[in-house]
Amino acid sequence: MQQLWLLKLTWNEILPSELSQQWEAFIDTLQYLETISVPRCVLLTSVKSIIVQGFADASSNAYGAVVYIFKLCPKQGKQEVNYSAVNHAWHR
Repeated sequence: MQQLWLLKLTWNEILPSELSQQWEAFIDTLQYLETISVPRCVLLTSVKSIIVQGFADASSNAYGAVVYIFKLCPKQGKQEVNYSAVNHAWHR
């Protein structure tokens, strides 16, 4: 998006082929959004402790961030990833 803005193209101008290919590749990746699922219930009454961890990274072309919420359930005796949120954008 930033690269398009920097070119200052008008609405009726054709995109340069390299940018057009990048946009088509990005649009092709949008189909993978259908594979993301978020559970409705994040917290349960049997949760003993919660750990929140966040990670982020950036480059000149993109940035990304993810937050994980881990839960420890004493009845189950294990720690599980209960919820994660991901955000990324190309051409920062």
